[in-house]
Amino acid sequence: MESEIFFLDAFDPLRKSDVEGALVIAGRENAPVHFVLTDCLEEKEPKATPLERKQMLEAYFGQAGLPSVLRLFPFSEEGEPLSSLVEKLRSKKSDHPVLFLVKKRNCKSLKEALMSLSFRPSEILCLDEAGRACLRPSEVPEALWPILEKKRLYYVGKLESLLRSGHRLLHSISVANLCYEIAKENGLEKPEKAYEAGLFHDVGKHLGEAQERSIMEEKYPPFASFPRWAFHQFTGAYLAKKEFGIEDEDILEAIRFHATGKKDMSPLGKIVYSADKIDPLRDYDSSEMIALCLKDYRKGFLKVLHENRVYLTGKGYKVDNPLTKECFDYYLGE
Repeated sequence: MESEIFFLDAFDPLRKSDVEGALVIAGRENAPVHFVLTDCLEEKEPKATPLERKQMLEAYFGQAGLPSVLRLFPFSEEGEPLSSLVEKLRSKKSDHPVLFLVKKRNCKSLKEALMSLSFRPSEILCLDEAGRACLRPSEVPEALWPILEKKRLYYVGKLESLLRSGHRLLHSISVANLCYEIAKENGLEKPEKAYEAGLFHDVGKHLGEAQERSIMEEKYPPFASFPRWAFHQFTGAYLAKKEFGIEDEDILEAIRFHATGKKDMSPLGKIVYSADKIDPLRDYDSSEMIALCLKDYRKGFLKVLHENRVYLTGKGYKVDNPLTKECFDYYLGE
């Protein structure tokens, strides 16, 4: 007889590791996994409201093409005691053996709660948590990103508090989504990396001059003599790692040179450089360059770079740092 597995968690938020772990359990037990939203196992208040977490689960399970073994269970009543919830779930599937899946940190709480309910230890399955202390976009399903952006949840709320500017946050979100679309349309592996680089590319822009110079002198001394407008790309890479746990050097490098450019840029670096310059929220029509980048990010990057040089020349601006000069010479020639 087929078992039924109920995954009990606050899903604050739903993580990719939750989905991946549930798929492994479903395959091992040859049984479907029902995701059940509940706060009754949590010791501290979740960061998102029950309604917001319901919206995230509905966004994920509303996608087409999900494995049939993963299912969303009708939401439990807010504040429902664990014992009541467990009995309800058992009665719903009284003709099937029932198993309960929880994250490892909640196994003890569930066992204690089931002591008086004819509990058998074999009924509880524990899932190791792969989540980091610093939640990042790549750790949650892409279907959740729009909700997190709109509601300013988790890393989006933290970024907003660091940027101290609604305009900069909207620019960062817009660039992140454009980076993701360019990377995805061009077939790059892990396009979520492009989203992360775009989202955090300007995180260093809120710093005062004294703090900027202190970071530059300590962490990036070769570039400490650069003009101040270029500092935010370096301090941004520093803060992306420090505040958001970004360790991927490809992402950090894309942030580190997104404003000046440099010679021999990585695919991700070219995408972030381009998306920042042609963000549709800027006050000019960049639709043709966006379309070119979506079709071929390499050609799009060259077009963006060319237009940037034309703009600087037309405005009479001097190229005031060797990185930008090297970038122009390397890709565009004299």
